[in-house]
Amino acid sequence: MSKIDLINEDIDDLTFSLEEAQRHNSSMAKDIQDEIKNLKDEISSIQDSTSKAQVSIQEPLRGLNTITFTIDDDHDITFKTEAISYTPFYLEFEENKITLHPTQTTINLDS
Repeated sequence: MSKIDLINEDIDDLTFSLEEAQRHNSSMAKDIQDEIKNLKDEISSIQDSTSKAQVSIQEPLRGLNTITFTIDDDHDITFKTEAISYTPFYLEFEENKITLHPTQTTINLDS
């Protein structure tokens, strides 16, 4: 289970608490709404951080290795390396696809 999944569970719990607070104790509703907003902001921050992620390999790889970049539960990019040096790996996000550079390996995000 990912951190995002855990945060979503917290949001679900807080949403239920918010509904209860709005019915019985409206003074707590604002605090709960603020906490839900903070958790949603944290999810956005986690998701946005992947667009800035970069992996550098300092030494040439020895033999064949596998590098897997996991995007979410349904999407990942796997690349089998050769025994050479690589420039830093990074992900490029476009509307419906993600590309792993410098390998140019792409996955489509069509649902």
